[in-house]
Amino acid sequence: MKGGLVAMVAAAGALAKAKAPLAGDLLIGATADEEAGTTGARHLVESGAIRSVSGVLIGEPSDLSVFIAEKGAFWLEITTRGKTAHGAMPDLGINAILRMNKVLTRLSRLRFEYKKHPLLGKPTLNVGTISGGVKTNVVPDGCKITVDIRTVPGQNHRTILRSVEDLLEELRKKDAAFQGDVKIVSDLPALETLPQDPLVKAALNASKAVTGQRQKPQGVMYYTDGVAFVPKLKIPMVICGPGKAGLAHQPNEYVEISKVHAAARIYVQIAMEMLGN
Repeated sequence: MKGGLVAMVAAAGALAKAKAPLAGDLLIGATADEEAGTTGARHLVESGAIRSVSGVLIGEPSDLSVFIAEKGAFWLEITTRGKTAHGAMPDLGINAILRMNKVLTRLSRLRFEYKKHPLLGKPTLNVGTISGGVKTNVVPDGCKITVDIRTVPGQNHRTILRSVEDLLEELRKKDAAFQGDVKIVSDLPALETLPQDPLVKAALNASKAVTGQRQKPQGVMYYTDGVAFVPKLKIPMVICGPGKAGLAHQPNEYVEISKVHAAARIYVQIAMEMLGN
């Protein structure tokens, strides 16, 4: 992300130095906490600072490819409850972890209602964390998991929530003593921009001019700050930046300097096409 930000600052600096005749304002938003609730981007929107923007270019690592769609992120927290007891006398307690095992088995069979997206494919489900118990010799009275569901355009997150609630209700019907509940941790929609949008065309033209390669619009499995901008402002979004997405969160995360330079040139050309007189 720092590589994309550097490229944007360099592009804006080059345009300012050249006194490029722009018909509108070019704004750079260096936002924080994208992965912890898109806090910075949401503040920009809620403050009214970017009320009249016509589009947003996001510098997430794309290896200079042009992405116009991203999956939604629907995160759930599921808790099962039991009864504590001494580990040597498990019959006196109710093991919440074993109850969660039943939940996990059914989650693995969960099927979504969706239409396969041409750029994003199908939805996915990943159990990201699990915690429960206090000591080896104690029957655990609580267990908790978090679930990361990535959705495609057209899916209804409330329908997914009801499916999980129905799953828990089925377990209650089989065991009247079963205790479990689910709550929403994060609810971010899937996004897509039409391929014929002027911003998409400008990004494709710029990428070809700089890289020499004709791009086709693509989609990404992760989410971006676009979820704060697009639904509220009703604007198109394009993702294009230096660096490879597959390196994110890796110990050797890096970006090639040459790609930062190329990204800056792409951003200059997009700005000129969208805002030039």
